[in-house]
Amino acid sequence: MDAFASIIILVPILHPVAQQIGMDPIQFGVFILLSFDVGAITPPVGLPLFVTIGIAKCPAEEAFRASFPFVVVLVIGTLLVGFLPELTTFIPSLMAK
Repeated sequence: MDAFASIIILVPILHPVAQQIGMDPIQFGVFILLSFDVGAITPPVGLPLFVTIGIAKCPAEEAFRASFPFVVVLVIGTLLVGFLPELTTFIPSLMAK
């Protein structure tokens, strides 16, 4: 299932839960998008990764190894957004003034 279909299905279910735990809607949106990005480039789903493997005609192990640093950065970014809401709400809070 692609990210768009996942968003359509999961956001109406998870948004009330995020509100219950006190998560800002902007933070929730960025968190969801980063989470889907991690899911998009990691196996077994990883459709963009498998398309890249097909186009480049390289071994899957080599592509997985090459994508690992990007997965690490995305996971760290997702955790930072999850635990530090100021990262995602700083600029919108400036615009509200």
